Amino acid sequence: MSEIFHFENIKNNIDFKLEWENEVLTEFKSYQFIKNLKHTSGNYTLPLNYIAYPWALLIDYYIIKYKNIYPSFYHFIKEIGLIDQLYTIKNNCITVVQSYHFKKYLNDFKKIGIKYIFSPHITKNDFLQIFYKHNIVVFPYYIFPSITSKNKLDKDILYNFVGNTNYSIDRPTSIRNNIVQLNHPDNCYVKKLDEWHFNNSIYCNQLNLLKNDDDISNNDISNNKLSREDEYRHIMGSSIFSICPLGIGPNSIRLWESFTYNTIPVSISDDLWFPFYMDVKWDHLIINIKEHDYKNILELNNIKKEQIADYQENIETFYDTYFTEDSFGSIMLDAFKPYDKINLLMPWFNHDDTNSLRYQEIHICLEKNLQNNKIKQIIFFYEVDDVKNINYDLYNNPKIKIIPVITQNKREISFNRIVRFANENLINEICIISNNDIYFDNTLNNISKLDFYKYNYFISLTRKNCDNYLDNKDNMWKPHSGSQDSWIFVSPIKLMNNEINLGWVQCDNIISESYHSLGYNVINPHYSINSWHLHKFNITNFLLDNFNYNYKFKMRKIPLKSISDIIDSSVSNEYLIFENIDTNIDTNTNVNTNINTNNRINISKLGRLKEKWLKKI
Repeated sequence: MSEIFHFENIKNNIDFKLEWENEVLTEFKSYQFIKNLKHTSGNYTLPLNYIAYPWALLIDYYIIKYKNIYPSFYHFIKEIGLIDQLYTIKNNCITVVQSYHFKKYLNDFKKIGIKYIFSPHITKNDFLQIFYKHNIVVFPYYIFPSITSKNKLDKDILYNFVGNTNYSIDRPTSIRNNIVQLNHPDNCYVKKLDEWHFNNSIYCNQLNLLKNDDDISNNDISNNKLSREDEYRHIMGSSIFSICPLGIGPNSIRLWESFTYNTIPVSISDDLWFPFYMDVKWDHLIINIKEHDYKNILELNNIKKEQIADYQENIETFYDTYFTEDSFGSIMLDAFKPYDKINLLMPWFNHDDTNSLRYQEIHICLEKNLQNNKIKQIIFFYEVDDVKNINYDLYNNPKIKIIPVITQNKREISFNRIVRFANENLINEICIISNNDIYFDNTLNNISKLDFYKYNYFISLTRKNCDNYLDNKDNMWKPHSGSQDSWIFVSPIKLMNNEINLGWVQCDNIISESYHSLGYNVINPHYSINSWHLHKFNITNFLLDNFNYNYKFKMRKIPLKSISDIIDSSVSNEYLIFENIDTNIDTNTNVNTNINTNNRINISKLGRLKEKWLKKI
């Protein structure tokens, strides 16, 4: 049972109060949502334990006051007493970190056992670097608005910008000052500030890390802050657009506050990465302007009233769904929800003889996969010596995407190459890497029964043959734990240490061993998911002579199981490392004879099935 770990009853010997940071409430509001959800429903709905710590406050304290005292951020929070209760955790954890500085402490987060971080300041460029180095997935997140108002005002200001223009780094300082210096229309409001609005309330009053100006009383500082906030509320509420350039990080509170005023945010931040895992069309809510095109804000008055009304209607719906006191934080659930659609990625190549049986087999598998509603898209890694030799007309289908692989050789596509593509382009989606003579049926629906996030699954799937298929010794081939043709995972996954090409003898067992050694639970739900193999004649001897790894790498068999058996048992220690492998059927495996074969192609009727693809030639 996953749990919530918080700090509320922990006492420390250090001279500061352990509490949520004032004003910036993203971490606290996210914790509140998860806590209330568990209280009202009786269920904790995230797949892993949730750590509800005030990271923004802790990081600020550490950077400004304790960095020279403790050798690491981990030692600092251990001294506070925040580590001891985490020793009982047996699996990975989830947390929310609002601080822009989170990237400095990824080693510490990893040591704590955190696998998933929700951060408003992660960029897509940093995402995979962090994952490959630390095995931490950082999801983009939103920010809880600080200065809000429920008053509906007439919008007589075209756009506003009220913000700090004095940063310790050049990029936001330059962009913000450039915006201020533009010749703005009369019906706009632009005001520059010399410091962050919450600088005094957080760093001086709450954390006592900085001192206020001796000539100004705390009461005056508080009154000035309230006065600025009242002015800000009036300006935001009266504006059609709000200019939201990057700050110390790519994100800004102002952008998300705009939604509370039904004001259209105009983002000027090239690296800002919105929560892609939500069912939201961000370009229907936010106007994006490239940083070098910042002058385009002067063209906002050209946007038609009908477009403005559409933006405002979408913003209101978004606010009601995700931004109320009760709903903020709910998007974390979206990041871990089962995906309905699957991406199929496979090697592809041109056949010399389009009338051959092999050509027909592969294209019938393709047609069956195209007809499968569970498969969202099929991505070819198309081996050719020249891109002009790709038959785009033949594969002109909205479900097919072609990635040219220019090579003079055959079977040159490595597993890592396809994984890299999936990690870069299909983040947080289910992916199948498969041989091209495989097709799937509706048993793909069973994948949703497996919790990839909680149990770190990697599927090495053994096929079923569409008809009698002889091995290279003329014996009847039967499914066994030493043969797999398809691999299923949720992206991103780690890369293997070696570049192993698909279609080579032993590649399947090398892949299984590699992902086992990388810490994945490698499973083989052969009895629950059908991958149908359509291949009349065995070519193993040809492969042994020409495309054979010949025991150069460690290999692993993966026992054939059902999903129910996998769910009911721990899979972490079930595999036997081996150096020699044979292709005999597992005599120790109880074969399930209740396999649904309704979707199996009858090879004797193959001639009638080839007609569609032959017409395209």
